[in-house]
Amino acid sequence: MAQKNRVISIARGICIILMVAGHSGCPELLRKFIFLFHVPFFFFASGYFCRPEETLRPSEGRIGLYGRILRRFKRLYLPFILYGLVFLLLHDLFLKIGIYNPQDDGSAYDLNAFMGVALKMFLKMDLPSHLLGAMWFLRSLLIAAVSTDVALYLLRNKPRTQIFLAPLAALAVLLLRLAPEGTPVIRQLIPAAMGAFFFLLGMNYKKVEDKFKPGLLILVLLFALLLVCAAFKPLSMDAPGVLDSALYMLIAPAGILLVMKLSEYLDRTAVSNTLGYIGDNSLPVLALHFLCLKPVSLLAIKTLGLPPQALSSFPVIPDLGGGWWVLYSLAGLLIPLSVSLIAPRKI
Repeated sequence: MAQKNRVISIARGICIILMVAGHSGCPELLRKFIFLFHVPFFFFASGYFCRPEETLRPSEGRIGLYGRILRRFKRLYLPFILYGLVFLLLHDLFLKIGIYNPQDDGSAYDLNAFMGVALKMFLKMDLPSHLLGAMWFLRSLLIAAVSTDVALYLLRNKPRTQIFLAPLAALAVLLLRLAPEGTPVIRQLIPAAMGAFFFLLGMNYKKVEDKFKPGLLILVLLFALLLVCAAFKPLSMDAPGVLDSALYMLIAPAGILLVMKLSEYLDRTAVSNTLGYIGDNSLPVLALHFLCLKPVSLLAIKTLGLPPQALSSFPVIPDLGGGWWVLYSLAGLLIPLSVSLIAPRKI
């Protein structure tokens, strides 16, 4: 298991780097390619380490359903609240220094406004700031993981039926897509249901990975498929419509498999420790990378003579061209990694 943990850490490192690059203003084809699979991989990785037997009655090696759910909240809900409170407390400062603008982020909070946002954050896991935009993943993963834990517990006496949970999750996504736009809670349930599909995919992949060894030709064809899709049919987890959602759930596993196989190869190279470290410290990057793009925006303003209001551009100042996206990517990755020494680290 230690070796498999290392491969997953490397894969997490690759995908968190790709996530930052995808938000950096990188070339459009690269961005579309990244969005085909980078978020699904994190659901997949969490499912990979899911042990259905842990949801059974507490005993040696088992924590039981209640203990499992409690651990989920500790690892997902508490970091969400921790980072959310920090950004909530910094809201007025960010307005003052120009990171926020009044048109998009409102005015300074009075006590009622502050408490209202805080209450939604605690009770509904609503994001208190667009700078925490990537943290929707924690909310969706919590719903997906807890739902899976409950389902596994209910099917504890019928383990063979557990394989049908992934198709059921996919069906739930498609049914939710049929709901009218703006239906309450649908916006949160769709990514959670899709996340559950990839979570269960990871759980099932672990059972067959030793027997599943695609050849080089298959991997090349999967890479080509992703490139063609990125160029002609870009998709992401929030792609609207039933057909696009179904296609995404078919395409994303190709990218996940490629990352896994690439990580197995890189595990034998000199970059394995670096990528593994990044993967093991992915949570601060997820939470803070949007904020950590701002120093590069400030540099661009000073260097190119842009108006100060450009600092509030989200996620980056558009149409800078050149290699600015590389600087954005480096800042969005390296600055949060320095926070990993004092902040919760793993997703």
